[in-house]
Amino acid sequence: MTEKCFSVCGYANLAKKKMRATLVDLTMRGKKPGGRELVNNVGIKHGLKKRSYWISKRLFDADRVISVPVLKNHRYAGVTLSLKITLA
Repeated sequence: MTEKCFSVCGYANLAKKKMRATLVDLTMRGKKPGGRELVNNVGIKHGLKKRSYWISKRLFDADRVISVPVLKNHRYAGVTLSLKITLA
């Protein structure tokens, strides 16, 4: 579903032709039901809510990660907008 959204919104074409970048669905855990071959369990020593999270292995190998959060509406503020960029 994520790859279809990348295509329909034009992100796949933009990434490939203009930016020479690779789009990755970081929600993929594995091919088998309950699979975990595409993720690592990362511990957080002083986590307040959770002591570990399943994180995509692709993040650990990336040179750069650009995270664009979903545009959301909000009953008090109208919309919430943000762009988060993390460079390795």
